[in-house]
Amino acid sequence: MVLEATADTDGGRNAAFLADGDRTRFDGMDLGAAGLLKASVRVASGASGTGTVELRTGSPTGPLLATFPISPTGGWQSWTTRTADVATHPAGPQTLFAVMRGATPGDFVNINWFSFDDGTGSGGTAPGWVGVDQAAWNAQPARFRAMTPAVVPAGTVRVPEFNATCAYSHSKPDDPIVVPGLPGASHMHSFFGNRSTDAFTTAQSLRADRRTSCTPAEDLSAYWIPTLYEGGRTVESDGMTVYYGSRLPDPSVTVPFPQGLRMIAGNAKSAWRPPSTGTSSTPGTTRPWDSG
Repeated sequence: MVLEATADTDGGRNAAFLADGDRTRFDGMDLGAAGLLKASVRVASGASGTGTVELRTGSPTGPLLATFPISPTGGWQSWTTRTADVATHPAGPQTLFAVMRGATPGDFVNINWFSFDDGTGSGGTAPGWVGVDQAAWNAQPARFRAMTPAVVPAGTVRVPEFNATCAYSHSKPDDPIVVPGLPGASHMHSFFGNRSTDAFTTAQSLRADRRTSCTPAEDLSAYWIPTLYEGGRTVESDGMTVYYGSRLPDPSVTVPFPQGLRMIAGNAKSAWRPPSTGTSSTPGTTRPWDSG
C-alpha cells in the first residue's frame, strides 16, 4: 500500500495498490450513540477482479461492522461511493480496521475516504469530520421560494447587499470548519462575531448563543482569521466588516445561504519558509496560513 495524489473531488491523497490481506487502522473513531448507522467508502478500481472491504472494530479479526463489495469502476482514479447499513455498533471511541479481501491475487482497489452518518444531521462521525443533512439543507431554500415577498413601493432604490461590522471577540487554537471537534488542533485564530465559537461550534450552537460582537446583533455568524504576530507578540485587529451581496444580473432570484453553510479559503497545510535574515520570524521555521 502507498499513498498517492488523487484525482477525486477535493484532491488530497488516496491509499493505493490495496490487495488481499492489506489493512488500514483508524484510532479514536467515535461513531456516536448506538443505533442505525450508514457507512460509506470512496473507492476506485482498474482491476479485472473483485473483492470486498471489511470494516472491523478492535482488531483486524474483531466484530464485523460493515462489508463493501468492490467491482471494477473503470480505472484506478475513477471514483465511486459504496454504502452499507450498520444495524448496531459500539458507542464511544473505537479503533477501526479496514481489511481487504480480494477474490484473486493482486491489487484490486484504491480507497480515498470512509464516512459515517447516523441520519440525525450530526453525521455520527468522528472528530475532524462534519455531517451534512442534505434534506434539511434543501428544505431551507424551498421554504424561502414558497414565501410571498412584500410589495416594493415604486421609486424605491433596491441594493442587493447588506453588511455586518464585527469587533474582535476572542482567540483560540481552534477551527470548527477544518478540524471540528478537535480543540487545539489548529494554529491560533482571532474570532469575530459569535462569542461562543470554538472547536465544537455548529450552526445549532450559534443560533442558541446570541452573544455577538457584530452589529447588527441579529448576525450570529462566526468569523475568524489567523492571529497576527509581530516580534512574538499578538496584534489583534480592532474589527472587520463583512459584506454579503448578490452579483446576479437579476438580484431578485437570489436565495439565502442555507443555515450551517461553511466557507473555506486557503490551505491549512500550506507552509512558508522565511528567509534566513529578518526580524519578524525565526530562520528555518514554517508558518501555516489560514483556511477558516
